[in-house]
Amino acid sequence: MSFTPLPQELQSKYRIAQGILYISVFLLFCFLIFRSLFPAIIHTFDFKNPTSSKHDLSVPRDSQGSYIGYGKLPQDGSLIFKDGTSGLYREAEFQINIDKDKAIPDPLTLTLRHGYAATWLPAGPSVENFPEEKLYTADGSYYRLKDQELIRYVSRDAFLSRYPESRAEVVTPEFLKDFNLSETLLGFRPGLLVEYADGVFLIASETEMRPIGSARIFTNVGYRFEDVKKVNAEELGIYTRGKIFLSGDMHPEGTVFLDTDNQKYFIVQNGNLSELLPGEYRDYLLSQSAPITFSESSNNKTVSCNPKKVLVFHRVACEVDLEPISDLVGSDYEMRLQNGGVDTDLSYYEVTFLTAVNRQNFNFIVTQVKENFLTRFGLL
Repeated sequence: MSFTPLPQELQSKYRIAQGILYISVFLLFCFLIFRSLFPAIIHTFDFKNPTSSKHDLSVPRDSQGSYIGYGKLPQDGSLIFKDGTSGLYREAEFQINIDKDKAIPDPLTLTLRHGYAATWLPAGPSVENFPEEKLYTADGSYYRLKDQELIRYVSRDAFLSRYPESRAEVVTPEFLKDFNLSETLLGFRPGLLVEYADGVFLIASETEMRPIGSARIFTNVGYRFEDVKKVNAEELGIYTRGKIFLSGDMHPEGTVFLDTDNQKYFIVQNGNLSELLPGEYRDYLLSQSAPITFSESSNNKTVSCNPKKVLVFHRVACEVDLEPISDLVGSDYEMRLQNGGVDTDLSYYEVTFLTAVNRQNFNFIVTQVKENFLTRFGLL
């Protein structure tokens, strides 16, 4: 098969078109590489399908803490989203769809802050002493007496994660026969980190442990590898395995924090953040693991924007500079949408986090890619 050569007068145009094509492909390749190194992270919530497992954002709540999944936003009301995402972001872009049969309120205000979600919990009563429990030990085993029922600790180490040895009254096995023995076993204090085989787990409650998603997540949420305790199969086997603990997940009950602004300690307890007062109990908890540090002044630092109606669609949008808060300590962004206008209903919420272009983020992305590669092939 023979091909007819291009006429002389078209060859120069062909070379120009060919050059434009090569340059376009090269620029597209560079753009894709740039986007992979400095990605735009898009998180959404669909108010028309609030129970979907595809949501990237938590179900929003109002200022009283009640969850509102169907998008109703009354006048002078607010919706609060929590987003756990890692990275140093330079900007966040918001797009919020309003139900077509509802008015677009004005003004609207979006306020963001960055920190650990648990440190934004309501303030609870101060804690100073060990929990009041009747504790016994006999023949090397440890027990808690509650409602005339004995509950055995799975091991001595599990007991010592909660109390010093001296708090258990030494009794004979005959003394314990007067009580019913529960089939339930007590484990380690919630909030502690344990290690078994190649996994690191967070004791999330009395009955549940959760594997930590990765080493990057482990450090991102404020934990230290020095505080991980080795356990055996029996000690870990009393727990049910919960979902993987990820950046942005709420720290569990029993987690201890230190406010570096005033050197005050706090503990997550009964859904509150309670000050942990000086005393034997605080000293003992700190001997078990180091607190997660935060700064109250940084916690209260915010940035904001005012969503305005866009030219097309029944939608409002705005963008906000995140650099004043992006490098603060914490693994959560809290986004509060305040309605200063008329009652309305939201149908869709989208936030796009734009990654800052700098060496720190470049090193972060490269480390993340390396970590994912090693995890994928079982090398990490």
